[in-house]
Parts: sequence; C-alpha cells; structure tokens
Amino acid sequence: MKIGKLSELTGLSIDTLLYYEKIGLIDRPFRQGGQRLYDPDAVRWVDFLKALKATGMSLEDMKRYALMRRKGNATAANRRIMLEAQHKLVL
Repeated sequence: MKIGKLSELTGLSIDTLLYYEKIGLIDRPFRQGGQRLYDPDAVRWVDFLKALKATGMSLEDMKRYALMRRKGNATAANRRIMLEAQHKLVL
C-alpha cells in the first residue's frame, strides 16, 4: 500500500511515518516507480508503535525494540522483558 493509505489507516501523518522510517522504527518499504509500497502488516506494526508511545515509552526504547524485532524470535524473551518493564512503569 502507498504511504497515504498507511497514513489513513493508522491515523499518523505522512511526515510522522517518514520520520519513523528515517529513525528505523518502520522498515524501509519496497519501492516501485519511486513510490513507497508498504506491506499490509505495516498497519499492525504502526498501531503497535502507537500503543508503545501511548505508554510513554521513549523513542530510543522503541527503536531498540524495533531493532530486536528485526532479529526475529531469538529476541522474543528480551522484547517481553522490555514490555513488562514498561507495563510496570505505567501502573
């Protein structure tokens, strides 16, 4: 999907999505004819990022989480620890 559709579905501005891409929160999308084409799963990921932000998680921690996510299942335990620590901060 194009960035405008991703913006519409997630409620984030195109500028915010581009910034998130620039800092590594969102994977760089496939490009075709100079246009960004995002995977449909990008909506779920952006919604998850919005939820992390709503908890007060810092962008640095969100970037760390995103980096671990890219590494796959081997980081699942560490990601869970991060989420549990953030949960404790919110309570």
